[in-house]
Amino acid sequence: IAALEHIHVLPVYDFGIQNNTAYIAMRFLRGGSLADLIDAGPIEVTRAVALFLQFAKGLSYAHSKGMIHRDLKPTNILMDESGNAYLTDFGLAKFVDSQSNVTKTGNIVGTPAYMSPEQLRGDPIDYRSDVYSLGIVFYQMLTGQQPFSHHTSDVVAVIYSNLEKQPVLPTTLNPNI
Repeated sequence: IAALEHIHVLPVYDFGIQNNTAYIAMRFLRGGSLADLIDAGPIEVTRAVALFLQFAKGLSYAHSKGMIHRDLKPTNILMDESGNAYLTDFGLAKFVDSQSNVTKTGNIVGTPAYMSPEQLRGDPIDYRSDVYSLGIVFYQMLTGQQPFSHHTSDVVAVIYSNLEKQPVLPTTLNPNI
């Protein structure tokens, strides 16, 4: 992860273990997270598209290096003081060709409200699962709410909704789209 060098991926400067404590040293950003921006309500379309393109380019770069993020969500997109977006928290990332047994087929990792159906089912995933998560983040940017979990915090209900239901059309929630 520290090897990812992209303008919209938060850089990792150092990592290690010191006095039995693991650490990661990264650039400090003072602009909050995309979640903070969304909490204020739907983001104006032009601004949402500009931000989306920034972190989507960072994700595309990670994909070009064979890495799947697996936990894309507004709290993992940080902002600098100028309002630029940075993709961060690759803690659940996996390399596409990895033979690691850390997560096996049948196990799910990530945040259910932002996970693709195949990820929720514990099926093998690739970069397309991250693209699905990008769509959920963009929906939330434009509407101010998640497509499948805005009415409940029950994880089982969120998973069921994501697998079995269609989201409300975003234009129903925000006619300005």
